[in-house]
Amino acid sequence: MLNSDNIEIVVTKLTVHGTKVRLLGFLKSVFFEFYKGSFELYAVENGIQGSPIHVSPSTHNYYLSHGPTQRFWKFEYECDAREVQNLWFKVKFDTAELKTSYYFMPLIPIHAELMEYIKDRVKNHIS
Repeated sequence: MLNSDNIEIVVTKLTVHGTKVRLLGFLKSVFFEFYKGSFELYAVENGIQGSPIHVSPSTHNYYLSHGPTQRFWKFEYECDAREVQNLWFKVKFDTAELKTSYYFMPLIPIHAELMEYIKDRVKNHIS
């Protein structure tokens, strides 16, 4: 795992209001157990990197325990589906920049390609 060249993003909630898409999730990697330095999370929309996204400790740090068992970092992100043709995230450390892989929680009504979502049993395409 420590040889991995990416950080996993777990999407815990996805909502769509009109053309706005909002993602709630957390960064998941055993790497954070060992790395004590700073890092920044960025969204890259249509090839353009935005400002750093605020991250904070996640409640998933306490999985089945009263004390922390991991170091996961939660975040929120919102974009306009009309303006974003492609979207990906990356994590920047002091000397490294890592892309991310994605895991969508089972109840998230979206395909991994972020091209369509299901709401009220109707399939909608984001384009």
